[in-house]
Amino acid sequence: MLNGYAPELRDDIKRFERFRTRWLGNDPSSYATIWRMLAAADMQDELAHLACSGPRDRGSLDRVRPPPLAEAVAKAIPGARYVEIRTGHYMSVANPRPALRLHRRIPDIGRRLTEVDHPLKPRGLPT
Repeated sequence: MLNGYAPELRDDIKRFERFRTRWLGNDPSSYATIWRMLAAADMQDELAHLACSGPRDRGSLDRVRPPPLAEAVAKAIPGARYVEIRTGHYMSVANPRPALRLHRRIPDIGRRLTEVDHPLKPRGLPT
């Protein structure tokens, strides 16, 4: 929990408790299977073939995928631009506002994010 949801972002205790409850309710077997798959994945050679212009955002407080590692991945993707924002690994939950503001600046993604009624979507943010 310390790595995924940084203590620096736990000022909204209700949001953190909802996250913690969901996290603790995860199926351990599924979780282990996902991590085994990720541990065996080597996608470094594939990054150069991605067509993915725009920001590759990561959290400055992400202890699962720290900024230097995330920046190296962004540099390997043609057209990607590394953007670091003050959030953690689960940015859409722990501190969604900075990520939403960044994504709203991307023409198509920003439009879709504002049209979708998602339970984690922050309400009342300026456009």
